[in-house]
Amino acid sequence: MATKAEEIVGILSRCPMFSSLREEELRELAAAALLQEHPHGAVLFSEGDRCEGFYIVDRGTVKISKMSPAGREQVLHVVRAGDSFAEVALFAGGDYPATAFVLDDARLVFMRRIPFLKTLQARPELLLRLLASISQWARRLATMVENLTLRDARARLAAYLLSLAGDEAAAGATVRLPTKKKLLAAQLSITSETLSRTFSVLRDSGLIEDAQGRVRLLDPRALRVLLEGE
Repeated sequence: MATKAEEIVGILSRCPMFSSLREEELRELAAAALLQEHPHGAVLFSEGDRCEGFYIVDRGTVKISKMSPAGREQVLHVVRAGDSFAEVALFAGGDYPATAFVLDDARLVFMRRIPFLKTLQARPELLLRLLASISQWARRLATMVENLTLRDARARLAAYLLSLAGDEAAAGATVRLPTKKKLLAAQLSITSETLSRTFSVLRDSGLIEDAQGRVRLLDPRALRVLLEGE
Protein backbone atom coordinates (compact mmCIF):
# COMPACT_ATOMS: atom_id res chain seq x y z
CA MET A 1 0.00 0.00 0.00
CA ALA A 2 1.30 3.44 -0.96
CA THR A 3 2.25 5.84 1.82
CA LYS A 4 0.54 9.24 2.05
CA ALA A 5 3.70 10.87 0.71
CA GLU A 6 3.62 8.56 -2.31
CA GLU A 7 -0.07 9.30 -2.86
CA ILE A 8 0.62 13.04 -2.77
CA VAL A 9 3.44 12.62 -5.30
CA GLY A 10 1.03 10.80 -7.61
CA ILE A 11 -1.63 13.52 -7.27
CA LEU A 12 0.89 16.28 -7.93
CA SER A 13 2.20 14.47 -11.02
CA ARG A 14 -1.32 14.56 -12.52
CA CYS A 15 -1.71 18.31 -11.95
CA PRO A 16 -0.61 20.38 -14.99
CA MET A 17 1.26 22.79 -12.73
CA PHE A 18 3.59 20.05 -11.51
CA SER A 19 3.41 17.34 -14.19
CA SER A 20 6.78 18.16 -15.78
CA LEU A 21 8.73 17.97 -12.52
CA ARG A 22 11.06 15.10 -11.75
CA GLU A 23 10.05 12.61 -9.07
CA GLU A 24 12.61 13.88 -6.58
CA GLU A 25 11.22 17.40 -6.99
CA LEU A 26 7.70 16.13 -6.45
CA ARG A 27 8.82 14.36 -3.30
CA GLU A 28 10.31 17.61 -2.05
CA LEU A 29 6.99 19.36 -2.62
CA ALA A 30 5.08 16.50 -1.01
CA ALA A 31 6.89 17.26 2.24
CA ALA A 32 5.12 20.64 2.26
CA ALA A 33 1.68 19.14 1.64
CA LEU A 34 -1.15 17.45 3.52
CA LEU A 35 -3.63 14.90 2.13
CA GLN A 36 -7.18 15.80 3.15
CA GLU A 37 -10.69 14.42 2.66
CA HIS A 38 -13.76 16.64 2.95
CA PRO A 39 -17.48 15.72 2.71
CA HIS A 40 -20.11 17.32 0.52
CA GLY A 41 -21.05 20.72 1.89
CA ALA A 42 -17.78 21.41 3.69
CA VAL A 43 -16.39 24.95 3.52
CA LEU A 44 -12.64 24.85 2.86
CA PHE A 45 -12.21 28.55 3.45
CA SER A 46 -14.38 31.66 3.49
CA GLU A 47 -13.86 35.00 1.83
CA GLY A 48 -11.68 37.08 4.13
CA ASP A 49 -9.99 34.12 5.86
CA ARG A 50 -6.22 34.33 6.14
CA CYS A 51 -4.56 32.39 3.31
CA GLU A 52 -2.60 29.46 4.70
CA GLY A 53 -2.03 27.64 1.39
CA PHE A 54 -3.62 26.39 -1.82
CA TYR A 55 -5.25 23.17 -2.99
CA ILE A 56 -5.01 20.51 -5.70
CA VAL A 57 -8.06 18.32 -6.35
CA ASP A 58 -7.55 14.57 -6.61
CA ARG A 59 -11.21 13.58 -6.46
CA GLY A 60 -14.51 15.43 -6.15
CA THR A 61 -15.63 18.94 -7.08
CA VAL A 62 -15.14 22.30 -5.41
CA LYS A 63 -17.09 25.51 -6.08
CA ILE A 64 -15.38 28.90 -5.77
CA SER A 65 -17.83 31.76 -5.34
CA LYS A 66 -18.36 35.27 -3.99
CA MET A 67 -21.43 36.98 -2.57
CA SER A 68 -22.57 40.35 -3.87
CA PRO A 69 -23.55 43.11 -1.42
CA ALA A 70 -27.15 42.23 -2.27
CA GLY A 71 -26.57 38.64 -1.15
CA ARG A 72 -26.47 37.07 -4.62
CA GLU A 73 -23.94 34.32 -5.23
CA GLN A 74 -21.60 34.54 -8.22
CA VAL A 75 -19.87 31.26 -9.06
CA LEU A 76 -16.34 32.07 -10.21
CA HIS A 77 -15.07 28.59 -10.93
CA VAL A 78 -15.90 24.91 -10.50
CA VAL A 79 -12.72 22.96 -9.76
CA ARG A 80 -12.33 19.29 -10.65
CA ALA A 81 -9.74 16.52 -10.47
CA GLY A 82 -6.32 17.71 -11.60
CA ASP A 83 -7.10 21.39 -11.02
CA SER A 84 -5.54 23.66 -8.43
CA PHE A 85 -7.04 26.73 -6.77
CA ALA A 86 -6.22 29.60 -4.37
CA GLU A 87 -2.72 30.10 -5.82
CA VAL A 88 -3.30 33.84 -6.25
CA ALA A 89 -4.10 34.31 -2.58
CA LEU A 90 -0.95 32.38 -1.72
CA PHE A 91 1.27 34.96 -3.41
CA ALA A 92 -0.78 37.96 -2.36
CA GLY A 93 0.04 36.99 1.21
CA GLY A 94 -3.29 38.21 2.50
CA ASP A 95 -6.80 36.79 2.65
CA TYR A 96 -8.76 34.43 0.44
CA PRO A 97 -10.80 36.61 -1.97
CA ALA A 98 -13.66 34.08 -2.31
CA THR A 99 -15.24 31.08 -0.59
CA ALA A 100 -14.61 27.42 -1.46
CA PHE A 101 -17.41 24.85 -1.00
CA VAL A 102 -17.10 21.10 -1.51
CA LEU A 103 -19.82 19.97 -3.95
CA ASP A 104 -18.94 16.27 -4.07
CA ASP A 105 -16.96 14.38 -1.44
CA ALA A 106 -13.44 15.59 -2.16
CA ARG A 107 -9.92 14.31 -1.74
CA LEU A 108 -7.45 17.18 -1.83
CA VAL A 109 -3.82 18.00 -1.43
CA PHE A 110 -3.36 21.10 0.72
CA MET A 111 -0.07 22.82 -0.04
CA ARG A 112 0.99 24.74 3.06
CA ARG A 113 2.04 28.31 2.31
CA ILE A 114 5.29 28.75 4.27
CA PRO A 115 6.95 25.39 3.41
CA PHE A 116 5.89 25.77 -0.23
CA LEU A 117 7.33 29.28 -0.56
CA LYS A 118 10.60 28.05 0.91
CA THR A 119 10.68 25.34 -1.74
CA LEU A 120 10.10 27.93 -4.47
CA GLN A 121 13.17 29.82 -3.37
CA ALA A 122 15.21 26.78 -4.34
CA ARG A 123 13.13 25.94 -7.46
CA PRO A 124 12.67 29.09 -9.59
CA GLU A 125 11.42 27.02 -12.54
CA LEU A 126 8.46 25.97 -10.42
CA LEU A 127 7.72 29.61 -9.66
CA LEU A 128 7.50 30.33 -13.39
CA ARG A 129 5.08 27.44 -13.86
CA LEU A 130 2.93 28.67 -11.02
CA LEU A 131 2.82 32.17 -12.49
CA ALA A 132 1.66 30.66 -15.79
CA SER A 133 -1.18 28.95 -13.93
CA ILE A 134 -2.15 32.24 -12.30
CA SER A 135 -2.14 34.02 -15.67
CA GLN A 136 -4.52 31.40 -17.05
CA TRP A 137 -6.84 32.01 -14.10
CA ALA A 138 -6.67 35.76 -14.77
CA ARG A 139 -7.68 35.16 -18.40
CA ARG A 140 -10.62 33.03 -17.27
CA LEU A 141 -11.77 35.84 -14.97
CA ALA A 142 -11.43 38.41 -17.77
CA THR A 143 -13.54 36.21 -20.04
CA MET A 144 -16.11 35.79 -17.28
CA VAL A 145 -16.37 39.55 -16.79
CA GLU A 146 -16.87 40.00 -20.53
CA ASN A 147 -19.55 37.31 -20.60
CA LEU A 148 -21.44 38.75 -17.64
CA THR A 149 -21.34 42.39 -18.70
CA LEU A 150 -21.48 42.37 -22.49
CA ARG A 151 -23.45 39.26 -23.47
CA ASP A 152 -27.02 38.11 -23.12
CA ALA A 153 -28.03 34.67 -21.83
CA ARG A 154 -27.85 33.01 -25.25
CA ALA A 155 -24.34 34.30 -25.89
CA ARG A 156 -23.21 33.32 -22.38
CA LEU A 157 -24.45 29.76 -22.87
CA ALA A 158 -22.96 29.58 -26.37
CA ALA A 159 -19.60 30.74 -25.00
CA TYR A 160 -19.74 28.12 -22.24
CA LEU A 161 -20.59 25.24 -24.60
CA LEU A 162 -17.89 26.26 -27.06
CA SER A 163 -15.33 26.46 -24.26
CA LEU A 164 -16.16 22.86 -23.31
CA ALA A 165 -15.87 21.69 -26.91
CA GLY A 166 -12.66 23.57 -27.75
CA ASP A 167 -11.88 26.19 -30.36
CA GLU A 168 -11.95 23.78 -33.29
CA ALA A 169 -15.20 22.01 -32.46
CA ALA A 170 -16.85 20.52 -35.53
CA ALA A 171 -20.55 19.99 -36.18
CA GLY A 172 -21.76 17.02 -34.18
CA ALA A 173 -19.24 17.45 -31.36
CA THR A 174 -20.70 16.34 -28.03
CA VAL A 175 -19.80 17.79 -24.65
CA ARG A 176 -20.76 16.68 -21.17
CA LEU A 177 -22.02 19.31 -18.76
CA PRO A 178 -19.63 19.01 -15.79
CA THR A 179 -22.06 20.61 -13.36
CA LYS A 180 -25.78 20.50 -12.62
CA LYS A 181 -27.84 23.07 -14.49
CA LYS A 182 -28.68 24.96 -11.30
CA LEU A 183 -24.97 25.49 -10.65
CA LEU A 184 -24.36 26.32 -14.30
CA ALA A 185 -27.06 29.01 -14.09
CA ALA A 186 -25.27 30.56 -11.10
CA GLN A 187 -21.97 30.38 -12.95
CA LEU A 188 -23.51 32.23 -15.93
CA SER A 189 -25.22 34.69 -13.55
CA ILE A 190 -28.73 33.91 -14.80
CA THR A 191 -31.71 32.22 -13.15
CA SER A 192 -32.41 28.52 -13.58
CA GLU A 193 -35.59 29.42 -15.46
CA THR A 194 -33.66 31.64 -17.87
CA LEU A 195 -31.13 28.88 -18.44
CA SER A 196 -33.90 26.39 -19.26
CA ARG A 197 -35.47 28.85 -21.70
CA THR A 198 -32.10 29.51 -23.30
CA PHE A 199 -31.46 25.81 -23.83
CA SER A 200 -34.90 25.60 -25.44
CA VAL A 201 -34.14 28.54 -27.74
CA LEU A 202 -30.88 26.96 -28.91
CA ARG A 203 -32.62 23.61 -29.43
CA ASP A 204 -35.51 25.15 -31.35
CA SER A 205 -33.03 27.07 -33.52
CA GLY A 206 -31.34 23.80 -34.49
CA LEU A 207 -28.04 24.72 -32.84
CA ILE A 208 -27.90 21.99 -30.19
CA GLU A 209 -29.43 18.77 -28.94
CA ASP A 210 -29.24 17.96 -25.22
CA ALA A 211 -30.18 15.02 -23.06
CA GLN A 212 -28.98 13.50 -19.79
CA GLY A 213 -26.25 16.04 -19.18
CA ARG A 214 -24.78 15.86 -22.68
CA VAL A 215 -25.04 18.52 -25.37
CA ARG A 216 -24.45 17.91 -29.07
CA LEU A 217 -23.33 20.98 -31.00
CA LEU A 218 -25.20 20.79 -34.31
CA ASP A 219 -23.92 24.13 -35.63
CA PRO A 220 -20.80 25.41 -33.84
CA ARG A 221 -20.36 28.13 -36.46
CA ALA A 222 -23.79 29.58 -35.67
CA LEU A 223 -22.94 29.44 -31.95
CA ARG A 224 -19.78 31.45 -32.65
CA VAL A 225 -21.80 34.00 -34.61
CA LEU A 226 -24.22 34.23 -31.68
CA LEU A 227 -21.28 34.66 -29.35
CA GLU A 228 -20.00 37.58 -31.41
CA GLY A 229 -23.41 39.23 -31.23
CA GLU A 230 -24.08 39.16 -34.93
